[in-house]
Amino acid sequence: MCLSLLFFYLVTPNFWENPVETFYETLQFNLHHPNHGSDGNLFKGVTVDAAKIITYIPTWIAATVPPVMLLFIVSGLVIFVFKMIKYVVSGQFEKIKLTDVMMFICGFIAVLFIMVTHVTIYNSWRHCYFAYPCLVYFAVYLFQLIDDTEKRAVCTVYRVLMFGSLAYNLCWIVMNHPFEFVYFSPVVRDRANQFSGDYWSISSRALLEYIAQNDNIRVLKVNHMHSQAGSINRGLLPEEEKRYMELTYDETEDVDYYIVCRDEITDVNVVPSNYSKVFSIIVDNDEIGAVFGKQSIIRY
Repeated sequence: MCLSLLFFYLVTPNFWENPVETFYETLQFNLHHPNHGSDGNLFKGVTVDAAKIITYIPTWIAATVPPVMLLFIVSGLVIFVFKMIKYVVSGQFEKIKLTDVMMFICGFIAVLFIMVTHVTIYNSWRHCYFAYPCLVYFAVYLFQLIDDTEKRAVCTVYRVLMFGSLAYNLCWIVMNHPFEFVYFSPVVRDRANQFSGDYWSISSRALLEYIAQNDNIRVLKVNHMHSQAGSINRGLLPEEEKRYMELTYDETEDVDYYIVCRDEITDVNVVPSNYSKVFSIIVDNDEIGAVFGKQSIIRY
């Protein structure tokens, strides 16, 4: 732990002059960071401010961590906490391993701090991904405890479940590439559309490609107001496809198509009534992107 703190100090020049004061200023900045859109997160079917919902992060963790891994993490954490309480109460401080404590602080306590102090966070739990390796550590901690008991059968079951989970997720990633980023646990996958998914609108490239490849009109006008990355992804299209595609954010303009990503697809009023859905990107029955074309120009 001491080496970790020393290394962090060495690679963070801001801390060199006055580490205590800088740490305090950094903490205060993060606690009061401006809320630039964290109130637009789809969570359990409603739009919320992620920083104000104390269950936001644990719910996202439960929804997006593979169930076997989640079971092992929670089991390891519970056993660790009870063992620490036992050691402290009985005065067996020599049995406490600093590595275990550091992982608990960096993983569990850090996330708990963010939850109770309402630190500004955006989109799912991506600002807490730093804690995931520490949480996985307690899945390994559980295995170590099982291995120490020398119960071969239990160890075998643990290995089978873990490798089976890894193999399943690897296959899922391959099958759903390039949209594997919208993974949800099989336990909650049928309710995935109640949570923010493609919040970076990555699927907008595939939506634009579909329009370009299926409509041979000379000039196309596409509204991407419901897709954050529409203009960026247009730039990734081949030159011969993007040169006749004009994008707009103005909802009053008459356009040929709307592209809509994830959170707003379920809103029936997201596009005018004279547009029909002509294409969808679906991952595990979860619609993450759609193209709506004007009924008078649909040629498919």
